[in-house]
Amino acid sequence: MLEVLSGIFTASNQPKVQKLKTLEEVSNNLNLLRLSVRLMKDIKALDNKKYLNLQSDIEEVGRMLGGWIRSLKE
Repeated sequence: MLEVLSGIFTASNQPKVQKLKTLEEVSNNLNLLRLSVRLMKDIKALDNKKYLNLQSDIEEVGRMLGGWIRSLKE
């Protein structure tokens, strides 16, 4: 999660040319976070309520990140 946040802050201060590469790396890290949270649920380290809350927040960040990436590609 810290890598995702760090990447977002880094991208916000970069010129447009560098932003896209950084945001694509952040997207990959977010996908790893999704997988980690799912695995935590599967091994019962998270109950369903906490999992659903985390998953919802991760999905929202993913939508926002996807919009940012799309806007840079235009």
